[in-house]
Amino acid sequence: MFFKNRKKDAEAIAIKRLLIGLGWEARITEGVDFDLDLSAFLLTKAGRVLSDRDFIFYNQLSSPCGTAIHSGDSLTGEGQGDDETITLELAKAPEHVTRIVLTVSLHDADLREQTFGRVFGTFIRMLDLDTQAELARIDLTGQYATQTALQVAEVYKEKNGWFFKTLGEGNADGLHGLCEQFGVHVA
Repeated sequence: MFFKNRKKDAEAIAIKRLLIGLGWEARITEGVDFDLDLSAFLLTKAGRVLSDRDFIFYNQLSSPCGTAIHSGDSLTGEGQGDDETITLELAKAPEHVTRIVLTVSLHDADLREQTFGRVFGTFIRMLDLDTQAELARIDLTGQYATQTALQVAEVYKEKNGWFFKTLGEGNADGLHGLCEQFGVHVA
């Protein structure tokens, strides 16, 4: 498994505020820049969004309830550190939200003929904003050679709070495929 948790999977860590950071290196070879997109799906028990407003991404930067706030779209990955972030304020989550799935996708992957196998220096990290502890860092470099979208982590509600776990599910259908899976209406 390529995910490197700082804590064992068996040790659930209750969290209240979480920062998810996505970073990647700007393209140094010829071709169109890599444009990775960080997204969050606020899901019900049925595993679907209640409405399209529960899908947070580069064109919808925050949920109406204030649970998820996106930093904005980076088109090239230039610079050091996180290129895009989503902050989760879990105390603001409405009752219907029981799970938040965090995803990364390649913008226009089919048109640009790109997959995650070609992107370098790609990582996702989860930071507990209350303790400043990095809970997980996921290195995506060299992984998922044919995939264009990934479910990388899930934050889920239990009786005694919110917890997270890393995932590793990829698809070749991009963000569009993720939207269909989670019930977001796409044109």
